[in-house]
Amino acid sequence: MAEEQKIQDIPSFSKARSDAKGLMALKNAIPVLRGPMKLIGIDADQIDDALKDTEGLKASVEEITTIPDRFNDHFSPHGWIMYGEMDLQAAKTALEKAESGNIEGAEAYLVDYYDPDTVQRKLRWM
Repeated sequence: MAEEQKIQDIPSFSKARSDAKGLMALKNAIPVLRGPMKLIGIDADQIDDALKDTEGLKASVEEITTIPDRFNDHFSPHGWIMYGEMDLQAAKTALEKAESGNIEGAEAYLVDYYDPDTVQRKLRWM
């Protein structure tokens, strides 16, 4: 049987994760490359500064690219599917509740989130 396709495997998400890993590899290589960089006039400190939050970036990319699949895994049996224009913070909040074992609270949060004003705004946008 074919492996189930995941949203996190779409090319743009895979590229984002690959780019974040590449930045981490560059950051980790700076101590080794510092000497040769200095010899050719490259300021390794500037590069090190530019890459200082690479770990945070990598963690954020990982989280953002896995939220849709995790959301759908928890909520699709209950009739909820994450869509492209869904508020990421709302999905994340509901997901945190579901992953802590509170699926009922997570669904209640989603129902409250989609109040009449939110639904009207999304309908107007469509």
